[in-house]
Amino acid sequence: MLDAYTGQDSNTLYYMSEEDALNIVKVTNDTYDHLAKNIYQNLLFQTRLQPYLNQISFKMENDTFTLDFSGLVQAFNHVKETNPQKAFVDLAEMLAYGELRSWYEGRRLMADYVEEAKKAGKFEDYQKVLGQETVALLAKTSGTQADDILQNVGFGHNKNVSLYGNDGNDTLIGGAGNDYLEGGSGSDTYVFGKGFGQDTVYNYDYATGRKDIIRFTDGITADMLTFTREGNHLLIKAKDGSGQVTVQSYFQNDGSGAYRIDEIHFDNGKVLDVATVKELVQQSTDGSDRLYAYQSGNTLNGGLGDDYLYGADGDDLLNGDAGNDSIYSGNGNDTLNGGEGNDALYGYNGNDALNGGEGNDHLNGEDGNDTLIGGAGNDYLEGGSGSDTYVFGKGFGQDTVYNYHVDKNSDTMHFKGFKAADVHFIRSGSDLVLSASEQDNVRISGFFYGENHRVDTFVFDDAAISNPDFAKYINAGNNLVQSMSVFGSNTAATGGNVDANIQSVQQPLLVTPSA
Repeated sequence: MLDAYTGQDSNTLYYMSEEDALNIVKVTNDTYDHLAKNIYQNLLFQTRLQPYLNQISFKMENDTFTLDFSGLVQAFNHVKETNPQKAFVDLAEMLAYGELRSWYEGRRLMADYVEEAKKAGKFEDYQKVLGQETVALLAKTSGTQADDILQNVGFGHNKNVSLYGNDGNDTLIGGAGNDYLEGGSGSDTYVFGKGFGQDTVYNYDYATGRKDIIRFTDGITADMLTFTREGNHLLIKAKDGSGQVTVQSYFQNDGSGAYRIDEIHFDNGKVLDVATVKELVQQSTDGSDRLYAYQSGNTLNGGLGDDYLYGADGDDLLNGDAGNDSIYSGNGNDTLNGGEGNDALYGYNGNDALNGGEGNDHLNGEDGNDTLIGGAGNDYLEGGSGSDTYVFGKGFGQDTVYNYHVDKNSDTMHFKGFKAADVHFIRSGSDLVLSASEQDNVRISGFFYGENHRVDTFVFDDAAISNPDFAKYINAGNNLVQSMSVFGSNTAATGGNVDANIQSVQQPLLVTPSA
């Protein structure tokens, strides 16, 4: 056969040494094997596999002609009814040597055949019929510089496989296991059918002009999936719990980085681009959500459930709404609203406004000049560094303020709806307690430890008190507000005269609030 193909006589060999002779024999045998293989593979599609190819037709989809493989699937299943081994071998060789890149259902069908053969105890026998090369092609997990098709159809030793496309425009098809798919450079396509398992896509490719796609087959549509974000990862979950695809670092640089998937395609022709996916993952549900802002600044609404909301570099509005929410500001000047429930609000950088709303909330302004409003409930407020303002209105509950700071900024406590005479200042150990009623009081933790723990100014509707030296004149029988509200003798507040020395210390501390 080799002589006929090359036009030369291989019966006569010319060589200078035994090594030359061995090399000539090896080259001749390799050439023969390669030629025989090509002839066999080409004849496959002109002989034994030809009836299957005749079942491929065309259909209109999204105003374009596409191949219709539905008849091909039926043809293989029809053969399988009477001869499972033939259907298995024919399908395996068609996938191994054919160029049917878009026939994703074929890979899924092969995986089903493999699983059934294993259960019937026939898998090893079928593999022997196929031969090592065909099995190796179906089991390979690493691509080349060409356009490769890598598929987990169950021929490997592990149900969970890792597929590496490397260079080229590759197609990576995860099976029923928990697979790792890495396309590498080029315009790659990741394919997932029903029951695709818990898969991970790593799509780092910084090249310009590439277009990477996730394609869902087997009738999977967008409304059968949920799209959520966890850190910088995109999570695509089947609502029936049958699988999840994690696209690592998808949201790096707000979805414009090297890890993004450019489009997500579905069986009904719908396509989601990056902008649409970014909107989907910011939509709240009735459950516990994790919602993230982008660098441009966003409004996030947690809705029902115990939610996590994360700001970014822009000026964000983060609303926890109902539930016990955790809200984290970013680097901008953000507004954080806890809403109903026992919430935790963290300001981070920037001049932030934190409002706990109803419930027993925890507010931490961290860096920046922050405004902290506990709202109704028994709240804990910590301003952090910067010039912070703590605001209390009617019915604010029993709150605790921790105001430790090492900077020289000035912190303010503002009582809205209260006059100075309405609030009693009482020392309790090292703490200062400001009591408006039995139900409403604020405890400033460690106030008398030193300047680093103090609030510098107290603002009321009718007065402001700046930097008082409380330790000099608070005693067990005399609260500060009662003494400070008296500038004459025989008042109802004290029931008697106020010491002139106390008046002289207190009087300069009372100033009219600025408009």
